[in-house]
Amino acid sequence: MKIENKGIAFALLANFCWATLGVITRFLDTNVFSFLIFSNVLGILLYTIYYAVSKREFLLSQIVFNKKTVPFMITQSALGIFGFLALSDVTFPIGATTLILSSIPLVIVFIAPLVIKEPFSPQNIFIAILGMIGLILFLDIAGMIKHNSGISLGMIFAFCAFATNAVNIFTMRTISIHYPDRLVPLFVSIGAIIFTPLMFFITDAIPFTDFSFNDVSLAVYTSTVGLLIPFIAIAKALNLITVQAASIIGFSQIIIAGILGFFFFGETFTPSQLLGACIVLGSLIILTLRKRPKVEAI
Repeated sequence: MKIENKGIAFALLANFCWATLGVITRFLDTNVFSFLIFSNVLGILLYTIYYAVSKREFLLSQIVFNKKTVPFMITQSALGIFGFLALSDVTFPIGATTLILSSIPLVIVFIAPLVIKEPFSPQNIFIAILGMIGLILFLDIAGMIKHNSGISLGMIFAFCAFATNAVNIFTMRTISIHYPDRLVPLFVSIGAIIFTPLMFFITDAIPFTDFSFNDVSLAVYTSTVGLLIPFIAIAKALNLITVQAASIIGFSQIIIAGILGFFFFGETFTPSQLLGACIVLGSLIILTLRKRPKVEAI
């Protein structure tokens, strides 16, 4: 069996197992929301690690744009979406967030090629943002219909998500040009510490809304954590950072988001967040210890 097929099968199996664990937690009255997010993310992470530790040279763009991975992406997204619709009885704002995060791999498949051709062309970035806005609006309306709710947190979530993602991508581009890779995670972590609480207060100050502070905090918190993996995927595909730097960023931002969540609205680390952090840290250790091929001088 070819390595691509093995990797897809391995990741898909892991995704099914993780989704099953999410179903179990549903009956144990724990946070199925977090488990559904990581059921989507875990498959991509494991497939990435599988590729990285193989003898083939690792480029995340090979994973995202490999024709054999598209069915895997679609299947995984469908599992996340329909699994949530079938199992969840939570309120709409959390539901919309889960749906959006479950669809991100599919969005990357169709939107990222537009960005890759000219990575920082304003036109392509604008097209990508329009695509994400369209997706969020669609899911926003779908969630309102499902839960019979009125105005939701959908657009506030969109604002938080786009602002967070934009700051991350453009900060990463600037830092990667002027500083060594080992300093990139430090700058991004500092930026997350400063930017995340700032978003709390900006969204809480928006007029003509009667959302509670906890509702807005939830939107910011989930947008920060939820966009972490897609941000790393896009940044690595654009060759802005090394895999090691991306792993450190993933680990540090999960921890930072958990700490900020605890201090600002009493959230604590969920088991899925801790496991996600361990997976990212484990991938960092594997990639760091892996023997690198010697490059002969010409």
